Amino acid sequence: MLTKGKKIYNVLRRFVIYTLILGVLFTLAINSKSTTVKVILIVIFIVSLVIILVLEYYKYLFNKSIDSLNDDCDPEKGKQYFDKLMKLDRFNLYGKNKFAFDILYNLSINNPKECIHIINKEAKYFSSSINNILIKNTTLMIVYLLTENKNMVKKAYKEILEIKNDKAKFIKASSSFNWDELEAMYMLSNEKYNKSVKIFKSVNTNNMNNREKTQYYYFYSLALINSNKSKNAKEMLNQCIEIGNKTTFAKSAKKLLANI
Repeated sequence: MLTKGKKIYNVLRRFVIYTLILGVLFTLAINSKSTTVKVILIVIFIVSLVIILVLEYYKYLFNKSIDSLNDDCDPEKGKQYFDKLMKLDRFNLYGKNKFAFDILYNLSINNPKECIHIINKEAKYFSSSINNILIKNTTLMIVYLLTENKNMVKKAYKEILEIKNDKAKFIKASSSFNWDELEAMYMLSNEKYNKSVKIFKSVNTNNMNNREKTQYYYFYSLALINSNKSKNAKEMLNQCIEIGNKTTFAKSAKKLLANI
C-alpha cells in the first residue's frame, strides 16, 4: 500500500519529468531559426501536452477508484471511477487491472458468485503469474469461507501453500500477501478456533489498507466469537464497522455485534 508521502512523491516526480520534457521542446521551438522546425516543434509540444494531460487524467481516475475501494471502503464510488476510466481508456492502458478490480469490488459488496464467475471466465489470466494465482486462490478462500464450503477453502489453501513452500515461486510472490492471515482463515474454516485466534493475533496489519483491515477484523471476530471471547470479538467488530464504511464486512459486523 502506497503511503500518502509516497503518492505525493510520485506526483512530484512525474511533474518534474513532464516539465523538463515540455520545457526542452518549448525552448527549442522558441530558439529555432527555421520556421518549419519551429512549427514542427510547437506541434510536438502541443501533442505531448495533450498526451500528458490525458494520461494524468487516466491515472487520476484509476487512483480515485483504488482509493475509494481500498481506503474509503466505498465500493460503488470506486466502481463509478473505474467504469469511467474503462469508457475513456481507448488504448486499454488499464485493461489488465479490470479483473482484479472486479474481484475486489464484488468481494466488497458480497457477490461471491460473480467472483467465482470472473475467475472461471478469465482462467488464463488468473494462471498467468504467481501473483495472479495467489489473487485467485486468496479470493476463493474468502468466498468459500463466507459461504462455509470447507472443501473448497482447503483446495484453495493447498494451492497457496504450494507457492509458499516452493522457494523459487515464493520469491516471485508480492510482499502484499499476508501468509499468516491466510493460515488463520484456514484454521477458522476448519473450526480450529483457538489456533485461528492465536494466528490472527500475530498478524501484522501495518501494511494493510482499510478494506483489507475490515476483512481481517471481521474474520478475526468470527474466530473470537467461536472461542467464547465475546469481549474481544466486540472490539474487532467495532473496528471493522469504524473503517469498513459501505463494505459487506462492515454490514455483517453490525449484525453480529447486535447479537452478541
